[in-house]
Amino acid sequence: MNMPAADGHKYRTGRAGGAEDYTCSVAGELSAVRRCISAQLTAGDSAVDEMLTYVGARTGKMLRPAMLLLAGASCGEIGDSHVRAAAMVELIHAATLLHDDVLDEADSRRSVRTANRLWGNASAVLLGDYVLSKVFVMSTHLEPRQAGELLSRTAVEICRGELRQNVERGNWRLGEEAYYAIVREKTASLFSTASRLGSLISGGCERRHEQFAEYGLKVGMAFQITDDLLDIVGEESRVGKTLGTDLTSKKLTLPLIHMLGRLDEVEREAVIGRLAGAQADGRMLAEMLHESGSIEYTRSVAERFCREAVEIVESIETVNSRAALSGIAANICGRSA
Repeated sequence: MNMPAADGHKYRTGRAGGAEDYTCSVAGELSAVRRCISAQLTAGDSAVDEMLTYVGARTGKMLRPAMLLLAGASCGEIGDSHVRAAAMVELIHAATLLHDDVLDEADSRRSVRTANRLWGNASAVLLGDYVLSKVFVMSTHLEPRQAGELLSRTAVEICRGELRQNVERGNWRLGEEAYYAIVREKTASLFSTASRLGSLISGGCERRHEQFAEYGLKVGMAFQITDDLLDIVGEESRVGKTLGTDLTSKKLTLPLIHMLGRLDEVEREAVIGRLAGAQADGRMLAEMLHESGSIEYTRSVAERFCREAVEIVESIETVNSRAALSGIAANICGRSA
């Protein structure tokens, strides 16, 4: 599907380049964000510093910080507060990944061994706690004051969403709305906060901040739904992390929820018995989901969130172009990693 960007250019949903292609205009600022992150990840202890260096070297695509910077750039000039806030957003994300890998018993992340495999679960959890604590210290010096408060509330939301997801493990009756509520908190809230912060730090009206927040929320929903789909049908060599962990840990995601919802009671119980048993495997699940149309349904939901995000960001009044933000939204559900 071809969709018009905010400045009249065209971009293609799901193009091979991916959403990160649209972050080149803030490449210099992203380098500053990485330097800020590195400056925070020191402890004065060689063993701890080794682990912190590991975290700093694996910041990935920096999509959330890029969205913050691009939102700020669309509203005016990018300043030190934008860079510092973007670093805090990425550090929160890094802390959640450290914890996620422990919960999922993952072996690899971004094509390298996870911290829990390198140093054990206890060190990985404590490392995530240390990184998150650094964010709270940084937030006391962030201007405007609401920015630090927003980041703190978002950290609470993320943890609440992860807790809800953990409580619902093995709940084969989980419905779509409950799934969306979990995704909103554990993933989309940080995308939303990043986008809102870009606008908030630039100043301006609350209405504009809210629009950016809603844009980020839609992008985050599409991102996580696509991520859940890749866990089932993705290629581990391309995705760069351990796949199949949702089924192994009995986490219900949208494809499975949709498929189970289409079955009658007898069929549902039979499928649940197979999935809950020792004979369950990812290949079997993928085949069932393809046959039921649940893979295509999940893609369509992610694409809907993408379209809604594009519509929102293109309606925001800013002094500079929002084309890069439109491009990220349009391409987020077409990623393969």
